[in-house]
Amino acid sequence: MKIKFPTPGGVGEVQGDPLQSRKCYVEAVRKGQKRNLDEDHQGVPSSKKGKKTMAEGALKEMEAPAKVQPTEELLNIEVIPGSPDKTTRIGSHLRGKTKEEIVS
Repeated sequence: MKIKFPTPGGVGEVQGDPLQSRKCYVEAVRKGQKRNLDEDHQGVPSSKKGKKTMAEGALKEMEAPAKVQPTEELLNIEVIPGSPDKTTRIGSHLRGKTKEEIVS
């Protein structure tokens, strides 16, 4: 078994013993099968009831992204004067020439 990976000096390689790799694989599969047999009816391993794994926590964060909030108060500006349904928002602290160019 050989693994290649990028390094600052080019491509690095790690070569392992195929027999040892196979033993490791077989052991990992056996542990996975044993874990599946230990699961209860809800699909939660009996040793982890009531506990969340790091992967479960990360998955929950990905499912419910944080809501982004503006850093300052915003003003609604009509893009087309007289059309209240066509608006945009600009920062309330915006001043001078920049604000005039956006509003006009």
